[in-house]
Amino acid sequence: MMTTCMKREDNYASGGDWRLSYDSTETIVPRREGRALLAGPWDWLEQLRLRFDLPIEILDKRRHYVLAPAPTRVRVPDIRAAITPPDDERLREAAAAVFRTGKARSFAAGGLHLRVFPLFAGQQVPRGVVGLLLLGTEAPVASAPGPDPAEEVDHRLDAAGQWLTAAVEATIDATALRSDETHAAERFGTIIDLVEAFGRMDDDRQLIDLTVEALAMWYDADVRGYRQDVSGQFVLEAWLPGLDVSQAVRSLPGNAVWDHDEVFRLESPRDFEDLGWDPELGDTLFVPLAVEDSTEWVLTVSGVTEPSIEATLTLLRRVVSLLLAQLDRDASSRVARMTAGRLALCDAPFDEVVRMGLETLAGSIGASGSQVAIYRQGQDAPATLIRWGTIQRDPGLVEVGQDSATPHGIASSAVAGPGVTAVLWCEKPIEAFSTADARIAHSVATTFGNWFCGTIIKRGDPVGEQAPKPSSDLMERMRESVDRRGRIVFMGSLAIVAPESDLPAAVELDELEKIVRRGVRSSDTIGVLSDRAVGVLLEGIDDPTGRLIVDRILRVAQRHGLYSLRIGMTTFHASSDTVDAILEQTFSNARRGGAKA
Repeated sequence: MMTTCMKREDNYASGGDWRLSYDSTETIVPRREGRALLAGPWDWLEQLRLRFDLPIEILDKRRHYVLAPAPTRVRVPDIRAAITPPDDERLREAAAAVFRTGKARSFAAGGLHLRVFPLFAGQQVPRGVVGLLLLGTEAPVASAPGPDPAEEVDHRLDAAGQWLTAAVEATIDATALRSDETHAAERFGTIIDLVEAFGRMDDDRQLIDLTVEALAMWYDADVRGYRQDVSGQFVLEAWLPGLDVSQAVRSLPGNAVWDHDEVFRLESPRDFEDLGWDPELGDTLFVPLAVEDSTEWVLTVSGVTEPSIEATLTLLRRVVSLLLAQLDRDASSRVARMTAGRLALCDAPFDEVVRMGLETLAGSIGASGSQVAIYRQGQDAPATLIRWGTIQRDPGLVEVGQDSATPHGIASSAVAGPGVTAVLWCEKPIEAFSTADARIAHSVATTFGNWFCGTIIKRGDPVGEQAPKPSSDLMERMRESVDRRGRIVFMGSLAIVAPESDLPAAVELDELEKIVRRGVRSSDTIGVLSDRAVGVLLEGIDDPTGRLIVDRILRVAQRHGLYSLRIGMTTFHASSDTVDAILEQTFSNARRGGAKA
């Protein structure tokens, strides 16, 4: 390994300092402390100390000795007998000047004339001072007018220090290189473990926290995570335990982030100003993390100069973005299923069932309160208003397709029947909602809308228990809810209940309607589909929840002494099937046996 050594100006030379003054000597310490860099193999230097005619010592950034004490048989003066670092005032002043300027300095102590040289390391430009080299000799005696004896001693020490600092810095760089290679190998091994751990995550915040901790461990970096809220700003949400949050940048404007879809740096003072980023963290890399092509998290990684980090961050960005997108879809689907399950399987009164669904949503997105309002076409006041938790304002009627969100409130609407709109509202007065929270709220609003479809609503008084509907109601509901291609426009399940015995059909159908009514929701549409079959339309119900409802119908039938039933069920999705295809498939499932009592 070759090291280029440039001649350093001494403290008597003219010209400006090597770099600007700093208030603290710690400001130019690289991310890896000098103590780690100076823990190199110094056998050659220990041998040199036995034969050299000048005392040699190495100090770290905290002015602690790095080398072991020299043997007593060494013929040169003992520097340690002359000074006691790190508290020696003369050494402290000389070291501060060296750290500040990058130039050698001299001072006298204990009858010795000592020269302090900076030791440079690292790949950054300018290179950072990581330690000090001390050379000394006996203090010169003042003589008659002529050349300054101290200056002559300094020139002698500079001649020796010039080649000695080059050799010491070469050892430091070699040690750093080996450390980097070892660290890179360890990092590669832990990446595999990290990706495996990612696969067990079920929460996006856990995923980001683990990523922040891994990057900080790999690169000894200051890593932070900013999450986008519904206002478009990116708010600080993940950081290392030692970060002084009161002094950190708390938010980043979205318009300065959205233009980037890859790892990027700030290139100009205007970039720092637009992003509101601290110029002292100028070596920061920004890692945008996208969810479905929209940046929703930004990681900041500061204090790293290793060339490999950008490649690592690019790879990690792609992996984490894919996982965030999957977690987002899973979260929306999970909350919607939980809400649908509460609405479908609870036997409580109508208002209580709705409140349980609202509580499920609020708990999932951290809302302090939630409400659902149902509006009839042409009416400004809601026909039904049900709340859970604390609600401080009402968004009013929100047209379907015009959902709105602010940092502290989300309004989402859905069709709840012909000419009926359900408006879901959630509040969070202190913290801000994220864009992921808004997507979950929209998904749950659709679930509520599907559940409300088919429910008879009086102004401000929903009818919880309805009489069985004639068969025309079920078929009318299905046939009026199709698109131009004749495919049904909502998601749900259709179940057909038929007897297996030869009892009179009229008696069986009357009994079946009562049994089915006791086993389903008040909003579900029930009708006679043939002289020996009763159907029930379960809007917004997926296959797992539909099977639970079928099991409940069978249990109700058994409690009433009917043990010879078969139930066929078909789950359909919006725009996937025609009404006739759904009916035919469901009858076929029932004929094949379906679920039996």
